[in-house]
Amino acid sequence: MPADEGEGQPQEKPNPLQQLEPYSDEEIMGGAALAAMFVLKARGAGLKTEQEVSAFERAFAWVEYPILKTSRLLEPLKLGEALREFGIAKGNIPGLSKGGDAPAWVRLLVGGVGLGLAMWNGTRAVAAERAKEKPKGGKGA
Repeated sequence: MPADEGEGQPQEKPNPLQQLEPYSDEEIMGGAALAAMFVLKARGAGLKTEQEVSAFERAFAWVEYPILKTSRLLEPLKLGEALREFGIAKGNIPGLSKGGDAPAWVRLLVGGVGLGLAMWNGTRAVAAERAKEKPKGGKGA
């Protein structure tokens, strides 16, 4: 390469995030549905029957029935590519896939949410066990 070629021009460094494969809209919807299931369970409203699961799946498929399907909302947003810009892509979850290589705020957020859910589930389980131990409320005892 001649000495004058490329001089004075900043060389662009390749963005390593661009090499990651983004999540598809279907995978993002699956993850969001799983998160919703955790929230329902944490609220004591976990899905118990096939009918409830079917009802959830039908409703989740639409942002507003019959106007806007959830998948139609996600397509133009390119949400998978947006997540990739933050390092969230297939095989690369910040702080989880490469031994804590994510910024501290991301690790704190992911860890805090995970621990919070675990604590919530633990306290709900204890409350459910205690409720089983209490005698059924009835008149005259």
